[in-house]
Amino acid sequence: MQMLKHLFGLVARGIQDISAYRALARKLRPAITIEVADEADKDWVNRALAAPGEIRPYVPDPLVTDFVAKHGRTILGYAQLVRYPPQSGPYVGHWLFSLYIWPLYRGMGIGQDLCRRVMAQAHQEQARELFLLVYQDARPARALYRKLGFEDTIIPGLAEILEGDTTGRRRLAMRKVLP
Repeated sequence: MQMLKHLFGLVARGIQDISAYRALARKLRPAITIEVADEADKDWVNRALAAPGEIRPYVPDPLVTDFVAKHGRTILGYAQLVRYPPQSGPYVGHWLFSLYIWPLYRGMGIGQDLCRRVMAQAHQEQARELFLLVYQDARPARALYRKLGFEDTIIPGLAEILEGDTTGRRRLAMRKVLP
């Protein structure tokens, strides 16, 4: 069953990479709203994204704003705006974290809408720039971020941490200058 699920995921990702699919999916996607997540949303996302046996209670953080993309009451995607104070280096400033779109809804522009909402919130808070980390091999995510104006960047102190990562997947920092 796990192998069948994996195979289905590979096929779905291949189809979602086709530009004609993405154009049609954007036109046919359900009507969505992007909103600040309430406690029930945060709890649901926490449970949905946790590895088996690793569910921990959600702990509110005043430096984090969680956003959800919803169709009615169904959550289709999630993203966070995280604010790091200067003393928290090498992460400093406003960061886009945890962008996740549930697989069935990828390629519909929902990730772009969530990113734009995070960017708007950072701009409203008078942030001059917004940062994020992305896996180097995550082609669709990197393409989305570039489309939104993010560029690869090197952050002193963080670059060394990313180079020493032993997970086997390299992460890159990206930055967008906000208007």
